[in-house]
Parts: sequence; structure tokens; C-alpha cells
Amino acid sequence: MITIEQDIYNQISGEGNFELFKSSDLTCCVLRMARGGNLNGYVGVNEKHPLYGKSYSDKIVVSKEKELQFNGNYIGLLCNDIDEVEAGLYSLDIAINVHGGLTYSEDSLKGLDEAITGKLWWFGFDTSHAWDISPYQTEIDRKFSFGDTDKEYRNFDYVKQQTISLAKQLTEL
Repeated sequence: MITIEQDIYNQISGEGNFELFKSSDLTCCVLRMARGGNLNGYVGVNEKHPLYGKSYSDKIVVSKEKELQFNGNYIGLLCNDIDEVEAGLYSLDIAINVHGGLTYSEDSLKGLDEAITGKLWWFGFDTSHAWDISPYQTEIDRKFSFGDTDKEYRNFDYVKQQTISLAKQLTEL
């Protein structure tokens, strides 16, 4: 059985499921996932961008002057080798400060036609982490949340702002 709490239902029925837009001269997309109802944000870079074809787990050099902020990506943090960190090497999912870290890097985005967007390499994040509410969460899923009351639904405006932030950071790298 799928339950959507009334307040979350009211929020999602008044917001969109999809938006394609430009920010920092990059193509951006906010997309609601069919299975969980959560929103994900994506930014596409073209072949001239230095991160084109890179995985979100690939290492990049981050200037020691740049202060990294923890984005909630505990797995990515644990996968960074201390010697590499001391040398200024971080995985993209740690170097980019976006909700929960980067969780997507592919040459296509399901549902988007390359004829419309052009050939892009997509980076994305999701809002389906342990501390997030997925609107279409099943009753069984809710029982295994261990009474976590700090969960929050990340609405369309929040995800769009995070996507804009991702585009800005990808432009600055």
C-alpha cells in the first residue's frame, strides 16, 4: 500500500514534475522520480567542459584556498584516501557541495532527447537519502525509518536552487 501524507500530497500536487532550464550557461533539469516521488536535479556539460565524461567518483585537484563544505555524503567521504586529501585530491562527489553529494554521472538522461539538449554529460543529485522523505514511500518503508522524525520533503523550489548551485559550481571548476 502506498500512502502519501496529506501535507506532502498538497505540496507535490501544487508543484511541477519536470523543468528544463539554463543556469550559468549550462542545461539544467529538475525531474520527479516515478518510483519514490522524490525530485532529482541534473546539469549537463558539453564536450568542451573539463569534466565531460568524468564519473562523480573521479578525483580532481581542489585548491587549498577553496573551503570545502560537507554535503552529507558520508560514503564519498569515507572513500577519499587521506594521502590524496592532503595532496588536494577529492572525488567530485565531495568537491561539489550539493544536497547529499553527486550521485549521477552519465552521457544521457532518461526522458530527454539529445536532439533537444545536444550531446551532454550529465551530473546529478537525488533527494532520496535517509534524511529525506520520498512522497510515494510505502508503509513498509516508513516502518523501517526507525522513528526518524528529522526527515524532510525537498520541494521543487529547493531542488531547483540546488541544481542552480550545481551549475554554478561546475562552471567554476
